[in-house]
Amino acid sequence: MNRASLISAFAELDRRNQWVSLYNRLGIETSKQERTLGLTADESFKEINFAKNRYQNVLPYDQNRVLLNNVIEGQTNFLNASPLAVPFANRDFILTQGPLETTAEDFWQMVWEQNSRIVVMLNNVMEKGSVKCYHYFVDENEKEKTFGSFSIKLEEEQGTDVYRIRKIKLTALDKKFLTNEEESSRIVTHFHYITWPDFGVPNETSSFLEFLEKTNQAQNLLKDDEKIVAPVIVHCSAGIGRSGAYVIVDCVLNYLQHGIQSDPAAGDMVDVPKSIDALVIFIRRHRMGLIQTPEQLRFCWQAIVDWLKAHPEENGGDGGETSSSTPTTADDPGILSPNRKRRSEQDPSIEKRKQKIQEMRDKLRRVEESKDRWWYRFLNDDSTKYWVGSSIAVLGAVFSYYVYNSIHASK
Repeated sequence: MNRASLISAFAELDRRNQWVSLYNRLGIETSKQERTLGLTADESFKEINFAKNRYQNVLPYDQNRVLLNNVIEGQTNFLNASPLAVPFANRDFILTQGPLETTAEDFWQMVWEQNSRIVVMLNNVMEKGSVKCYHYFVDENEKEKTFGSFSIKLEEEQGTDVYRIRKIKLTALDKKFLTNEEESSRIVTHFHYITWPDFGVPNETSSFLEFLEKTNQAQNLLKDDEKIVAPVIVHCSAGIGRSGAYVIVDCVLNYLQHGIQSDPAAGDMVDVPKSIDALVIFIRRHRMGLIQTPEQLRFCWQAIVDWLKAHPEENGGDGGETSSSTPTTADDPGILSPNRKRRSEQDPSIEKRKQKIQEMRDKLRRVEESKDRWWYRFLNDDSTKYWVGSSIAVLGAVFSYYVYNSIHASK
């Protein structure tokens, strides 16, 4: 995955208007992956847990869900939230649904127990006349709230007409949530993007990229100044559409800017997706349904391409990987590239590989161009094949009948 391949693949998908086709192929590959990995959601269907799900068809996998600690009798450790680690981008998320009124306390308990200091909200409480999320946070209209064992208080709010940024003081009211000399309060930054329509996409990418940069600055500040490394909690209404798009753009841009920030203990070996669609397949093994529409898939790619064109000088992830401009499809069995160490651009083997790949690209381009010719499309059209085949069969039958009659007439 590199700059050139991302830009050229986006242009090709746009030129051929293949977003729906690509999205459908991803759906087929996702279903195959679910069966192969044996992913289930049995915990979600238990009577005590089922009402905690906002949508009956968006459930966390049993194999990958966040568990609440310190549960009391009669309470379960279940909530609709899925952890997602993306090593090649040095990212750690929790993707969750917009809290219900009955799960708001569970949400803040998760924030506390996971030591999360950043919450990203990508939806509004009301959208198109429907409640999409409970008002679990505080703002200028209501500055203090209490949810069971946790209280929240607004310390500061700022932003634009596109997004709001709130500093929220989260306090654990029950000592069972405190360890050793841990303080009972901490600051959580609430990033709220308010102009992203449900099942839709923003009108342009610049405001979203600005919002993303704000969240990244906050993460860097936590890591560098406060030495806090904790998952970023991301949600929309279902926690799959807009949330999935946010994750894709954030991961790809962080990788392109900084490259692989690998853990030395891992032997400097990290898997990198071949393309954005391969990354979609990867994150879908952690939470079902991520990226809900072809339009959201295109918006992810568009945001990345727009950022690349605006920052041609920044180069972090191009150094070690060269990939084809053709997106991964359901026919491609490989989702992730093989483990490998990043190598220098001066390595002669890389230059040879680039040359071979370019030759393959040229060959593929010539094949694709031939497909645009009318006669190729005509001959490869299914209906054409049917009628041509039928006509040949009829002509064969007529000819056989004629020969048969001629032979018998001559006797």
